[in-house]
Amino acid sequence: MTARPHRADRSLLRPLAVLFIAGALAGCNFFESPDEPDDPARIERTAIVTGAFEAPGGARELAFLPDESAPGNGMLAAAGLQGGLSIFNMDGRELISASGPRLRGLAGIGGFPLRGETLPLVFGMDENGALRGYAVVRAIDEVIELPLEGDLPGGSSLCLYGLGIGYIDLAILADGDEARIVRLSDGGGQGLSVRQRESRALPFPARSCARAGSDLLVAGPTAGIARVDERGETRASSDRLPGSSIAYSELLGRPAALMVSPESGLMDVLDARSLELITRVRFEAGLGAPGFDSPSALALTDENFGGGAFSNGVAAAYDRADGRIKLIAREVITRTTLAEDS
Repeated sequence: MTARPHRADRSLLRPLAVLFIAGALAGCNFFESPDEPDDPARIERTAIVTGAFEAPGGARELAFLPDESAPGNGMLAAAGLQGGLSIFNMDGRELISASGPRLRGLAGIGGFPLRGETLPLVFGMDENGALRGYAVVRAIDEVIELPLEGDLPGGSSLCLYGLGIGYIDLAILADGDEARIVRLSDGGGQGLSVRQRESRALPFPARSCARAGSDLLVAGPTAGIARVDERGETRASSDRLPGSSIAYSELLGRPAALMVSPESGLMDVLDARSLELITRVRFEAGLGAPGFDSPSALALTDENFGGGAFSNGVAAAYDRADGRIKLIAREVITRTTLAEDS
């Protein structure tokens, strides 16, 4: 005769089960946050600055101007601290210096067909909240302001949202909790035609943005960072305060949001999907290039800028401590960020 297993009183098993589960969970964290690592040294890494050059007017904002036909001729636009635009080549030579208003949120296009010419364009928002556009004309080494007409929404900043045949899409951050996507095209009028395509709600007033797929990464100096989809829904958020304009890139396929801090001197690299911290990078001096001290502006491109170092893209940061723009090969950022993941 087979004996039946003894059945314990359920009233006794229940508290024992609770104690067992609680004890097991005490040693586990299913939602471990990289923002608070057990070992801070594990999250901070070091890398070397690739190059640096003087920026006589400083740089409030930065934007790359790639050249697809001749990558080595790509340029970098800098919005001066006191206003105006400077255009540099990648060797650090200032090609053009132009007076103008103080600009916020710089967007650069390497080549756009305009009345029979293909010219680099730069867009920004001035201190009065007006959209401004400029053509970079290397033939005469001048920056010429473009007339804009149509639906001209005001705002505090902007970023490049899309680029296609004959059009440019910009995301303009309105003064309130809203972003407006506008399309610029050459319709044959007196200037570039501007038409609003859509608007989306934001969780807070933002002062910088970057496109991440069809979503927007937005950042505010006191509100933190958020990822907002096309419906205006917040997909992720973080209270980490941005020290600079936010940038987006895919590092070996991993979506990343990047920013630099003048207080810490570090570059923060976040997972662009969850906005959790991946790593913090301290950039040290390279050959003839000082390290980061107080970086306060950031731009990043995946485009080819020539040579071995910048063929897979490049980042630029303005360091207000020494008045230099410092260049970092995108490949360096990728290797440093994903060193433990590969």
